[in-house]
Amino acid sequence: MLECAAFVGMEKVATKEAFWWVASLPKIIMVSALVRRVINGLHIR
Repeated sequence: MLECAAFVGMEKVATKEAFWWVASLPKIIMVSALVRRVINGLHIR
């Protein structure tokens, strides 16, 4: 979700194709989200 939101502020740099690529949830986006969730779950509070 953060990757998609970051494209909004990039205007000329991000193309429609790049936005649609991120919105299609490629493996690299899915894996990075999984890693973030696992690391977040490991924090001891």
